[in-house]
Amino acid sequence: MSPKPMKIRVPAIPDEGLSLDFNQETPWFRALLSERFSELRQAGAPASGHVDLNKTLQNVALSGDLRIALHLSCASCGKVFDSRLEVPLLRNLAPYFSGPREGLLSEEEEIELSAEDLEFSFYHNDELDLGEIVSEEITLALPIR
Repeated sequence: MSPKPMKIRVPAIPDEGLSLDFNQETPWFRALLSERFSELRQAGAPASGHVDLNKTLQNVALSGDLRIALHLSCASCGKVFDSRLEVPLLRNLAPYFSGPREGLLSEEEEIELSAEDLEFSFYHNDELDLGEIVSEEITLALPIR
């Protein structure tokens, strides 16, 4: 079962932007933490975030941060310890258009990605899923085991 999505309709983002604050008591964030990261945290442990969404035409700039208390075990010795994960959020989103792929790279060609390429995503059907973005960013920021 996946967490209840936190979908944001892009056309509903006001011209002045949208700011969202959330914590471990916010239903969609609590469900996401419980269902995807329960083995890394204690129930009710502090977790919070802030996101700013700014729209230019159909593109959306997302920025913010996450702070999550973790309860981890060392991969070498097995000792359990507490840690705090601080995750900066920065993502530029554009609408996904499916259409002819003429002129694009073939599957065999390789290109080198820049740091800016890694901060870019697409959204579908005039909606962005904040829960998925937050989940991806937490996963990428977790210490490697």
